[in-house]
Amino acid sequence: MMLLRPITHDFSNFSTNWVGGRKRSNKVVHGIPFAQQYGFGSGWLSSLKGNLSYVVGPTSPALQVTMKDAALYYPAGPPYLATGSNMYDIATHWVKFLPRVHDIFPEFMAEMHAYSVAAAHLQLPHQLAEGFMVSDVNGGGEGFGFLNNASRKDVCVKDHIPMKQLPLVLHYCQ
Repeated sequence: MMLLRPITHDFSNFSTNWVGGRKRSNKVVHGIPFAQQYGFGSGWLSSLKGNLSYVVGPTSPALQVTMKDAALYYPAGPPYLATGSNMYDIATHWVKFLPRVHDIFPEFMAEMHAYSVAAAHLQLPHQLAEGFMVSDVNGGGEGFGFLNNASRKDVCVKDHIPMKQLPLVLHYCQ
């Protein structure tokens, strides 16, 4: 990944589509992490094939997440933005849950699914954006809108596209 512009905690003036059509907060605050929406929707939950309790235990709040909420609040990917204590908690559970997620889903993206499981377990629904990143031109839900009014000739000209129109990161591993 490559940063295209500074990332802060305040998205009051950030132009993007917010998943679910609304923002719960304009700022990253304790209890409301932000992230880029990734295209796996509720797949992080369905990929576990009914074995979520094997990953999180029998009393985890993650077991109460509906498929709708799984798609609206948890298919998160970089950039991840959270308070230090929220991110510490997510990271602690992410690493704890990943081996068991991988036991059930030994595929590419298992680590991202484990992140979603950790967030759901901690009851930390994310404010998901479609415009934090560009990666897959065919994927949808990414921040390619900055190219709408740019010609091929001018797209790489320094300062031709105002920084405030750029996504936060370029994910170039596709």
